[in-house]
Amino acid sequence: MKSKGFCGKFKISIIIMGIFLLMVGLITYDGINGTVRSMTSKLEVWQDPTTGYKWLYRVTDDGIELVKDVRYDDCSLAPVLSGDVAIPPYIDNQKVKRIGAEVFAGCVRLETIKITAGVVEIGGVDTWTSFAGCRMLTNIVVEADNATYKSVDGVLYDKALETLILCPPGKVNVSIPSGVKVIGTFAFGQCRNIKSLVIPQSVTRIG
Repeated sequence: MKSKGFCGKFKISIIIMGIFLLMVGLITYDGINGTVRSMTSKLEVWQDPTTGYKWLYRVTDDGIELVKDVRYDDCSLAPVLSGDVAIPPYIDNQKVKRIGAEVFAGCVRLETIKITAGVVEIGGVDTWTSFAGCRMLTNIVVEADNATYKSVDGVLYDKALETLILCPPGKVNVSIPSGVKVIGTFAFGQCRNIKSLVIPQSVTRIG
C-alpha cells in the first residue's frame, strides 16, 4: 500500500512540474498531435531582406515557431503587414514549422497568407487565433507539398480534405467541397460578411 501511495504522489508531482514548465514557456503542448515539445525561452527577431518584415520567433526542438510580439496590441510585424504575405520557409537555416497563436492578430490589411510546405501547425488547438481580427483576409494559400494542410478556394482544410479548419474572415462566398465531413469549431467564427455558404451532404459534424 505504501508503494502505491508513493507512486500516486510521484505522478502528481510530475503533473505539477509539467504545468509549471508550460507556464514558464520551457515546453509547449501540441493539441493536434498530442505531443509535448521543449523549446528555448529566448525570443529572437529575424528581418526578411526582401520584404523588410520582422518576424519574432523561437527555436523549438524540431524547428522554428513564429511568435506574437506581446508588446503590440495590433499587428506585431513591422512594417505592418498588408496585401499578400508569405511565411518564410526558413529562418537562420532552420525550417519554419509552426505559426503561433495571434501571430497575425490585428493585421487588418492582410489579404492573402501563403503557408509554406514545412508548416505543421497553425495556432495550436485554436487555429483561428493566428488570424484574429484580420477582417480583409480572403485567401489562405497552402503549398501543394505541405503534408498537414490543404487549401481550396482560399479556405483552409486538413490534408485529407475531410475537415474545414478555417474560413478567412473576409470571405463572402464559400462552397465546401464534397467529401468534407467536419466543419471545425469556430471555423466561421470571424466571418461576418458571408453571403453564400454551400454545405455538402457529406458533412456530419459542425463545431
